[in-house]
Amino acid sequence: MNNPNQPRKHDAVLGGQAPPPTHGVILGGIEGVEKRLATGLPEYQTAALNDALNYGDAGLKIILKSLQNTTGKVKLLAYSHLRARSETWVQEALKAYNQYEFLQCVHTFKGQKSELGQVNTVALSPDNQLVYATKSLYYATLNTLKSQDVQVKKQPRLFECSQNSEINCVVISPDGKRMISACSDGCITVWNFSTGRLLNQFKAHSRSVNALVINPSEKKFISAGAEGSIKTWDLHSCKELGTLFSKEYSRQSTYAMNIISTGKILISGSNETIRVWDLRAKREVWKLEGHSHVIKSLAISPDGKTLVSGSDQRIKVWDIQLGQEIFSFYGHADWVRSIIFSPDGESFVTAGDTKIKIWDVSTAKKLHSFQAHDDVVSSLALSYDGATLVSGSYDGTVKIWRS
Repeated sequence: MNNPNQPRKHDAVLGGQAPPPTHGVILGGIEGVEKRLATGLPEYQTAALNDALNYGDAGLKIILKSLQNTTGKVKLLAYSHLRARSETWVQEALKAYNQYEFLQCVHTFKGQKSELGQVNTVALSPDNQLVYATKSLYYATLNTLKSQDVQVKKQPRLFECSQNSEINCVVISPDGKRMISACSDGCITVWNFSTGRLLNQFKAHSRSVNALVINPSEKKFISAGAEGSIKTWDLHSCKELGTLFSKEYSRQSTYAMNIISTGKILISGSNETIRVWDLRAKREVWKLEGHSHVIKSLAISPDGKTLVSGSDQRIKVWDIQLGQEIFSFYGHADWVRSIIFSPDGESFVTAGDTKIKIWDVSTAKKLHSFQAHDDVVSSLALSYDGATLVSGSYDGTVKIWRS
C-alpha cells in the first residue's frame, strides 16, 4: 500500500529521513545537493553531482569534496566533471589525486578465441597507434575519448607467423617509423610502421624470442632468446652487432629486458637474477639478487634511477645507482607479467592475475586496484602523455582505459 505521507515522483521535498525521488526537486538549493550526496545511495549521489554543476564554484567545491567521500561510479563521475573544468584552482586541486585511480574502460577489442587467440603483447606508438599481437598483428587508431569513434582493422600486409608460432613481443621505435615483432619460433620481423610494409625477416634465435627493446639513443635493437643469448642488431640493416656474455651467465633464459633512456645500460631478468649490462663494453657490470623465481617483467623510471621487477606474485623496487632493494611485497595472485611507469615517474602500474594495480613509487603503497579482464592480464602499454592505458589478456580482449 502506498504511504500518502511519502513524496511522490515529482513532489518538492522539504526534508525528512526518507531519500528524495531521484528527479524530485529539493528545496534549499545547494544544501539539497549536499543532502542527496549524504544519502550514500549511488542513484541520488549521481543526480546530485550533476545538479552541483549549476552552482558555480560552490558546486565545484562540493564535487571536489565528494572525491574523498564517495566510491565506485559516483567517484568516477565526480572526477570526470572536474577534469572537464578549465578553472585553474580546480586543476590545481586535482593534482593531489593520481589520475590512474579513476581509470575507466572506454573501449574493448574482442574476438573469439578460435579467431583471435590469447593476446600476448600490446604496444603504443608516439601518435597513439595501437598494436596487439597473437598469431597475427592487429592495429587500431586511438584518436578520441569516445569509444564509438575508436577504429580498428587488421593490417592486411602485416606478417603472420606460422600456425605453431605465437608473436611474443612487439616494440615501436620512438620516432614511430619502425616496428619490430618477435615470435616463439625464433624469428624477428622488422616493419615500416607507417605503411605496414615488411622490411626484413630473419631467424634470430634457435628458440623463442622472449623480449625485445629498442635502444633510444642509437639505431639498434636488442633481443633475448629462450636459449640464453642476448643479441644486438642494427635497426636498418638487421646485421648482428654482438652478443652479451658474462662469466656466470651460463646461458640462462632471459624473460624480460628494459633499457635506460641514455641507451648505455641494459637490464635483463632471467632465473631469479637481474643483470645490469654496460652496452658500450658489452659486459655485465653487476647483478641484483633477491627473487626466488623467474623474473617476468622489468620497468625503469623515466629518470633512470629506479627499477621495478616482477616475478611470482612478488614485486621489488630497486635503487639502480646503488644496486639496493628498497621495497619487496606481494602484489598479485599470479605471475607479475607486465610493469609500466607513469611519465612523471611517481607511480607504476602492474598486471599479474586478472587485475591491474597502481602503486606509489616512494612508499610502495597501493593506490588503486580493479578487475580488468576475465583471464590473466598479459601486457600493458601507456601512451606517451600518460592519458591512455592499454591492457591485453589471455581472454582474447584488448581494453582501452582512460581517466
